Amino acid sequence: MCGRMRLDSDWSEIVRTFALNPDDLGDFAPRWNVAPTQRVPVVTGRRGERQARWGAWGFVPFWEKSAKPKTRPINAKAETVATSGMFRQAFRERRCVVPATGFYEWETRPDGKQPYLFARPDRGVMALAGIQSRWRPDGGDAIDTFCVLTTTPNVVTERVHDRMPVVLADEAALDLWLDPDADPTLLARLLRPAPDDYLAAWPISRAMNTPHVDSAEACAILG
Repeated sequence: MCGRMRLDSDWSEIVRTFALNPDDLGDFAPRWNVAPTQRVPVVTGRRGERQARWGAWGFVPFWEKSAKPKTRPINAKAETVATSGMFRQAFRERRCVVPATGFYEWETRPDGKQPYLFARPDRGVMALAGIQSRWRPDGGDAIDTFCVLTTTPNVVTERVHDRMPVVLADEAALDLWLDPDADPTLLARLLRPAPDDYLAAWPISRAMNTPHVDSAEACAILG
């Protein structure tokens, strides 16, 4: 699964990477330890029409009316997203991209859990494949929610975990994922592990094991 993310870039880098309007999100600030239920930017739309909006991490289907859903999945499996009753409509109609500069997984050791950051070697912004839903709980305002698609690991991530996020590793993949008219057969070809040389791994300070800890110092790379 993917249960924690990092987005510690400048907003200008995200704008350049996804060809966004720089005025889309006026209150963006870097994040080092994004946890489920928290808000992060999500990107939608074709090239030339892309926009960023805030999304809450934890998918709630549009038909859910309860203010306290029984479940809010943070991930959807690539193998079943097209057929799952909860996810299939969003996969067809509401695909999105989740900008991230990395994601975290944990290695279990005799002395506790050691977090690792998985990111591009240059630590640049990545595009994670997501699906979104606009949830309107009874008596409340509409909330954009999302989850991240996961697939089998590549050689970099498999030593720590048996799943990894689906990474859209180039502009062609990004364009296809955000195309509302994309052929489902072509979309399915994107749902695979990232190339082995696309990611690197670094051990991270265990201070970030606590979800509310969010700073460069607490999430520092070790060594």
